[in-house]
Amino acid sequence: MRVAKARDFDGLFKVGDQVDKACEACHLEYWYPGDRDAVLKDQNSKVTYDPPPPSPSSDGPSKKK
Repeated sequence: MRVAKARDFDGLFKVGDQVDKACEACHLEYWYPGDRDAVLKDQNSKVTYDPPPPSPSSDGPSKKK
């Protein structure tokens, strides 16, 4: 609650991640115990997005004429 009351975005993000992992671990054990392998396979097949690295340019952004 301290993190939320302090409106600490980074702290809230870290705590939320920990809570989410605890929830998912419990769900794997008790919510869908017979489907553990299928759930883990699904979690590992999710697409993530990493923005492309900036293209090297010696003269800065290109300007259209």
